[in-house]
Amino acid sequence: DGGAVMSIILPDAGFDMRNGQSVVDVDFSNGLVTATLSDFTDISQVSGNLSDAPVDTVVLSGAAIAEAGFSGGTLTATGRQSLNDVTGANQVVLSEGHFFGVTEAGDAPLEVGGLIHAYGDSGQLTASFIAD
Repeated sequence: DGGAVMSIILPDAGFDMRNGQSVVDVDFSNGLVTATLSDFTDISQVSGNLSDAPVDTVVLSGAAIAEAGFSGGTLTATGRQSLNDVTGANQVVLSEGHFFGVTEAGDAPLEVGGLIHAYGDSGQLTASFIAD
């Protein structure tokens, strides 16, 4: 488990999402990573006050492992409101992450960190996370 931050920009609102949690599942046998980001404190970019963002959980799934990192995958956002696709049509997901703390014996990495940027016709989302 670890931490996460995220920013969401929509046509009529923006949110800085702080103090989030991240859970990263690494499947080395299939070469895939899934990162779940949730439990944020949401701040309106307009007022600077606490405000519920339309999205409360983001899942990056199917990111492909290559060497000491991973990239790609698909993004799913679930929300407090009926908005499940924060970016709208024509979504593009860019993600990249790295494993840290690999020992010479080849043990599993001690930590993982990553960045996600998704955008589309209706908005954009940027997130970073780290987990052990």
